[in-house]
Amino acid sequence: MSKVLSSKVPYSIEARGQRAEGAEMGGRAKKSLEGPSSYRRSQVQVRFPVLEQTFVQLGGAFASKSRPLTPHELATARPIFGSSIVYDAVRVVKGYFANAPTTLGNHVRISLESRFDDATLVHELTHVWQYQTHGTGYISNSMCAQIAGAIGTGSRNAAYEIHPSDLRTVRSLMELSAERQARTVEHYFVSTLLRHPDEKVRERARTQYWYLVVEMTDPKADPAKFEAEFADLQRMVDEIRAARPLRAAEIYQESLYGPVQPRVLDASDPRREPPPVMPMFRIEF
Repeated sequence: MSKVLSSKVPYSIEARGQRAEGAEMGGRAKKSLEGPSSYRRSQVQVRFPVLEQTFVQLGGAFASKSRPLTPHELATARPIFGSSIVYDAVRVVKGYFANAPTTLGNHVRISLESRFDDATLVHELTHVWQYQTHGTGYISNSMCAQIAGAIGTGSRNAAYEIHPSDLRTVRSLMELSAERQARTVEHYFVSTLLRHPDEKVRERARTQYWYLVVEMTDPKADPAKFEAEFADLQRMVDEIRAARPLRAAEIYQESLYGPVQPRVLDASDPRREPPPVMPMFRIEF
């Protein structure tokens, strides 16, 4: 999902705070996080599997248009995600609701008038990556983080707050919440533009993605620190590229059982038990 810069919705049912409103965003972007515990994923996860599966099933519903990724979008995504995403399964749909943009499974939902820039694209495709490689849990994680942010700070944008400098103590991308994973990929994308040899590309990035640039170290002011932060971002993206998509049956089983799944027997095996009812609610440790 996207963060609210103006009127966006939640994480996956995803409102990715893509642009923060004026003063609120300025203050948020400049405020540094207090420490690892403020942005790391909790070891206890609350899941709503039935809700997750319902949202995924309705990913393409109530939409006026649906299309695959364009050649430009694929060219933008592949250097980041490599072969960790099944790109042919992704659809961009223009929907009447849940269109913050919002990513539900393989469907990236945008509004009828939405302008889909490249930073928004990589954020939303990170949610596709989460779904294809880890299952539907990103939906519950995003919703819970945005609700907690709204209660704790008055803004759901708190669910997205992370700066490249915070990654120095993060060992794995999976230590981060779903929305902060997606925000980190946005930072990586913009950092590659700020490292581009063409000055026009660098300046265009500073102007177009100012709301991300202000969360980073200025490469002009402190190039060494910028490069150190980029190395941490690169480490996170390398982890993304190393992942491989799950089969549809594996994604469904993850919803049923959680990350630790029982051995699945062949359908003809008499020891095979019927699949359990999808749980409404589950706490994972």
